[in-house]
Amino acid sequence: MMFAYSDISKYCAVGALAAVALAASIGDSFAQRARAPGSPGRITLENKRAATLTELKIIGKEGAAAERVIATNLAPGKKITVTLPARIGCIFDLAGTYDDDSTIEVADSNLCKDKALRLVE
Repeated sequence: MMFAYSDISKYCAVGALAAVALAASIGDSFAQRARAPGSPGRITLENKRAATLTELKIIGKEGAAAERVIATNLAPGKKITVTLPARIGCIFDLAGTYDDDSTIEVADSNLCKDKALRLVE
C-alpha cells in the first residue's frame, strides 16, 4: 500500500487532533477531581457553655450532602474530636440543642477551614 505525502500528512493531522482531544478530556477529568468537594477530616468540638449539649448535627450543602449527628451529651467544659468521612464537602449548617432548652444555629460554616468549634454563651 502506497501513501502519497498529502495522505500521510492527513493521517498525522488526524492523529494529532485525536491526541489533543484525549489530553483535554483527561485534563478535564483531573480538574473535576481537584474541584470536587473535600472533607474537613478531623474537627474538634468544645462545649464552653454552662449547659450540656444534648445534640449537634451538621447539614451538608455540597458533595455527599447529608445530615449527621456529630455529638450527643457533651458536658460543659468537655471537648471531643470528630472525624468526618471523605468527600462530604466543606460547607455545613450547624444545628444543636442544649439541656436548658436553648438552641444553636449556624449557617454556612466552612469546616475545612475552621477545624475547631467552640460553643460559647
